[in-house]
Amino acid sequence: MLIDIALRDDKLALNKKEKKRLGNSLTSPLIWFIEANKQETRTLDPSQPIDLSNLHVLVTKYINRNLNQIQEESKKRSNHFSNSQPTSSSLVKLESLVRQELLEHSTDGFVMPDLRTAKNLKILDLWKDEHRCDRSFLERVKLIRIFKEEPDRVMEEQRGAADSYTLNCSLPALDDNDDDDVEAIEVNK
Repeated sequence: MLIDIALRDDKLALNKKEKKRLGNSLTSPLIWFIEANKQETRTLDPSQPIDLSNLHVLVTKYINRNLNQIQEESKKRSNHFSNSQPTSSSLVKLESLVRQELLEHSTDGFVMPDLRTAKNLKILDLWKDEHRCDRSFLERVKLIRIFKEEPDRVMEEQRGAADSYTLNCSLPALDDNDDDDVEAIEVNK
C-alpha cells in the first residue's frame, strides 16, 4: 500500500513538472510578443493595434532572438576548442529551436497572439499584469497563425473571449430559416 502511494506521488510530481514545462513553452512566447509590441518604435501608444506586415516582422525578430547567443557560443567554441570537440548542448538546443521555429513559420504557420485588435491587446495586458500570466486566463486571448510563404493569410487558432459566442435556441422548432428563435449569447469562461 505504501509503495502504491509513493508511486502515485512520484507520478503526480512528474505530471506537475511536465505541465509546468508545457505551460512555460506556451506563455513565454506570449510574454515576448507583448513586450516586443510595447517596445516597437512605430507608435507611442502600444495599445494601438498593428498591421499584418508588422506581425511578420515581429515573428522574424522572435525567431532571431537567440542569434547573438548562438554566435557567441560558436565564437567561444572556435576560440577554445578544436573542431574535434563536440558542440555544446546549449548551442545544439538553440540551433534546433531556430530551425524548428523557421520550419513552423514557413510550413505550418506561426502561432502568436493577435496584436491587430485593441480588445485583444487589452486582454493580453490584463493577463500579463493583473493575472500574473495564469494559464487558465489564456482561453480569453485570441491566437492566430500566420504564414511566411503566404503573408496575407491568417488563420484563427483560438477565438478568445471577445469573439466566443454560442447559439441559444429558446424555442424547440423545425428549421424554418427564421432566426427569431435564436439568440447569440456571449460565452463566459
